[in-house]
Amino acid sequence: MTNLRTKITLVLFILFAVGGAWFAGVSTYDFFLHLDGQVHSITCSYVPGTSERDELGTSGCYAVMMSPYSSVLRDWTWGGIPIALPGLAVFIYMIFIGLEHLILGRDKKRGDTLYLIAASLLPLITSIVYYIISVTKVGEVCKMCVGIYIASIGLFLSALVQFFLAKPETEPGPHHLRNQLLRYGIWFAEGLLFVMIPIIMYLQLKPEYQERNCGELVKPEDRSSIMLPAVGQGTPAIEVMDPLCPSCLVFRNHFNTSELSKKISVKTVLFPLDSECNWMLKQPVHHGACMVSRAILCAKDPEPVIDWALENNVEIRRVAKEQGQDALKAMILKQFGEVSQCIDTAKTKQKLNLSLRWIMANSLPIMTPQLYVNNRRLCDEDMDLGLEYGLGRLLEAGAKGGK
Repeated sequence: MTNLRTKITLVLFILFAVGGAWFAGVSTYDFFLHLDGQVHSITCSYVPGTSERDELGTSGCYAVMMSPYSSVLRDWTWGGIPIALPGLAVFIYMIFIGLEHLILGRDKKRGDTLYLIAASLLPLITSIVYYIISVTKVGEVCKMCVGIYIASIGLFLSALVQFFLAKPETEPGPHHLRNQLLRYGIWFAEGLLFVMIPIIMYLQLKPEYQERNCGELVKPEDRSSIMLPAVGQGTPAIEVMDPLCPSCLVFRNHFNTSELSKKISVKTVLFPLDSECNWMLKQPVHHGACMVSRAILCAKDPEPVIDWALENNVEIRRVAKEQGQDALKAMILKQFGEVSQCIDTAKTKQKLNLSLRWIMANSLPIMTPQLYVNNRRLCDEDMDLGLEYGLGRLLEAGAKGGK
């Protein structure tokens, strides 16, 4: 009866590993697709393949993937190495080691099953750490990641049960401990190979980074004082943003958590994509962006207004579109009453208009966000996964005096 229980538990161990490999594999595939710098849909489901893919980038999976925590070594290679890739390798290794134990009858030996516990601690601890990061840093939980978390917990629990069901050696031989440690060493070396080989293949197969010039500011001077005060110290940069732009929120969150943000002094130019004040548009892209921009321009400290607008951009746009400008104004004044004296003045409206004229004078594309470092534009494809690498290259070029 004990033999049957150990085999069933080991089969469960293998099945949890298969599930983890499936979730990690889909996550790795979605990450790899985005390395071409284009826009792709991603899978975000508790059961991959059973629901529609996220086309608009509104899911928790997209937020997690675009966060700086989804990959490592981003300043060394464009996009970095996705955490899901070694995760996939570890789960495949667990399938391999589980099958080896099952075929060779190691499920009955407590010394051998102890290794399964030690090995399953890696995905378990990693899952705990990344769940905490998702909740506290990213603010979103990825459904694909939840699948990996469950698989990791299942692996550890099945290995733990396996250990207690297995029988200890009753008459160990004279070299039992040495042989056991040797097996542990061989299994560990196999695990390293399982992880290193796919990482090496990934680095060889991923698209190469192409040096390119994505545009420059031809008239960067701020003669009309339309830029918001600089934030940070270091290399001068200009951010062009719409305060109700969802992509601007993602970019700012990513940028603020990057170490490179400490090396840059950023001024902000407001570019509301709202036809109420933006004569470059026929229809509003972000309803209410003009009024929010005026509130930012006349606030004593614009950063809290920007943070509030970005964090609540969906609700603000809904109120502006469905209830109108008066309701939006009341919403703004409830949060920032000090702007009541200047939000509708001719001076504030003129300043916002001059901001739009600065945009036109520099022939900027009608999109947000944009970032210019030493007057050179950070390419669109470097605004998310490639931020650390692309921005790092811009800073290096500026330090060398090149373009």
